[in-house]
Amino acid sequence: MDRHRCCGSDNLRLRAAGLQSLEDAIDTTGRAVLGLTLRCARCHDHKFDPVTQRDYYALYGIFASTQFPWA
Repeated sequence: MDRHRCCGSDNLRLRAAGLQSLEDAIDTTGRAVLGLTLRCARCHDHKFDPVTQRDYYALYGIFASTQFPWA
């Protein structure tokens, strides 16, 4: 059995699209509910930013475990 068969370019492209959808869902939720952009918290914390990296990835975990109807 070829262990690299599942890692083809199509599989990687679909995975990247799924990750981008999660990041878009988090950013849209932040803008709609909190009135804030959350993309910056993905990479680093700011001194006066109310959303930390830890908060961002907590939301990421929630959205990652959610089944979306379009996925």
